[in-house]
Amino acid sequence: MDIPYDLIHKLENKYGTMSNVPENSATLIKIRNIFWENESLSNIENQLELENKVIQYVSEGYNALDIAKKTNKGIRTIRGLINRLHLKLKPQFNYVAINKNTGQKIFSTSFKNYEAITKQRVKFADSAKIYLYKKGYVLREARGVYRWKKLKNGDQYFSGKELCTKC
Repeated sequence: MDIPYDLIHKLENKYGTMSNVPENSATLIKIRNIFWENESLSNIENQLELENKVIQYVSEGYNALDIAKKTNKGIRTIRGLINRLHLKLKPQFNYVAINKNTGQKIFSTSFKNYEAITKQRVKFADSAKIYLYKKGYVLREARGVYRWKKLKNGDQYFSGKELCTKC
């Protein structure tokens, strides 16, 4: 940013100090406009940089809270940006059912989603493990979360109650 020292010195020479310059001085208004213009350009650049980071993190499967932590912004700011940019957060998965024969993986946020495979009502993770085992699957619970980015093409996942395949 170019600081208009020549204009500042002109006002200081005329009034002795900047604090004595009248608020309606055309030169003072010009100086303020220069600073505001540069500041708003800087804010726009920062906003664009934040938007690009949010888009990247959403595509990698981070949730709003994780994005807020990574960008050092508030959760409301991040949620507002996600809404304004019409982004859809990818699910983060807590469970994976692995087919013992084929190795096919089916990810889910809840063990209850596996009712679609077991055709049994599942109230507990242990009962889901038993029912899935009978159908040829092993159920594993994540130590953290399985992020969208880590899923391979062809892996399946539950989005709500719908079974989808990552392409």
